[in-house]
Amino acid sequence: MNEFQPLPPAAKTIIRLRLGVAYLLVALMLVVFSVVAAVAGAPVLAVIAGVAAVAVIAAWWISSTLIYRAYGWMLTAETVEMRSGVIVHRHMVLPRSRVQNVTVSAGPVARSLGVTTVIVHSAGARTPNIAIPDVTAEVGDFVRTSLLPSVRT
Repeated sequence: MNEFQPLPPAAKTIIRLRLGVAYLLVALMLVVFSVVAAVAGAPVLAVIAGVAAVAVIAAWWISSTLIYRAYGWMLTAETVEMRSGVIVHRHMVLPRSRVQNVTVSAGPVARSLGVTTVIVHSAGARTPNIAIPDVTAEVGDFVRTSLLPSVRT
């Protein structure tokens, strides 16, 4: 694999769920404010708050899509690489010689969607751990067995 691999489509759902709590809470508060303003006789404020609620929901949808598209990972013969970030672009590189352990984990929602998070632990304080979020379980097992050849499932 010498090209960055995108996340699977189920990852977009997970990202939307993670971001949704904050965005939808703000949208709900704006809707409540809009209703209160309409009842109180301030139709202009009600319309402004309603439009703002729609804008927050649109921002949630667009930002989750952009975050999903920004993620990519790659395994080469020498490195494990991860890129992410919409505004601040990150490109992390971990030499395979520094890989100490690989952890594959998934919460209940991720398991129901068939995705896991792979964390590649590095040896040493100056090399970062790399987390590859929301890949399929098959890809997670592939990454683990590729980086730790002594582990065969």
